[in-house]
Amino acid sequence: MAMKKNEIVSIISNNIKKYRNAAKIRQVDLGIQINVSENHIYMLEAGKRIPSVETILKIANALNIEPYKLLKPHVEFQNK
Repeated sequence: MAMKKNEIVSIISNNIKKYRNAAKIRQVDLGIQINVSENHIYMLEAGKRIPSVETILKIANALNIEPYKLLKPHVEFQNK
């Protein structure tokens, strides 16, 4: 079944927050690493902004994870 835009945005925003917290990196520090504001990171994690492919790559590199992990749905999304 095809996913809706809001579902994809929710997956990405939740994953950014999950992996950032797992890495014990504050929003402000992630923003500094990828050259965006703390507010920009907040907006991404809140699902109020959609990251570009370039931003996804920068975030993944800063968090030392593979980019696909930011796009990978959790079980609750796969069952819909």
